Amino acid sequence: MSQERGFSMAEILTTIVVLAAIAMLAAPIFSKGKAQAEASQAIAYLRTVRTAQRMYYAKNGAYSCRTATTECDSATKIKSVLGVEIPTGNYSYTVTATATTFTATATGNGNTITLTQAGEWAGYTPLPTN
Repeated sequence: MSQERGFSMAEILTTIVVLAAIAMLAAPIFSKGKAQAEASQAIAYLRTVRTAQRMYYAKNGAYSCRTATTECDSATKIKSVLGVEIPTGNYSYTVTATATTFTATATGNGNTITLTQAGEWAGYTPLPTN
């Protein structure tokens, strides 16, 4: 009388089905967490731009990124004008300004997040508080 060891095909298939169901339930949760982390990173970069703009204003009496020669419509131009290193990735960044106001914008992942010189946020929930 020999006893066979191992799992039956039914047991293996049941395990695979259960694991697939768990993976299907977990995937949206991880995806949402990734999008939230990327938005948080964009918010941090917008705060850095705001700090750089405030420093520029304190030194020059006006905000930067307001003329054709100092236009800040990409991360590269923001770095050259404000000295702020912003990596390119899931969000693109722009800064528009007048002598007394500015708006920094991050666009990506279906979001457009903005921050003004007054510290007002728009475009993403939950928005940070200053």
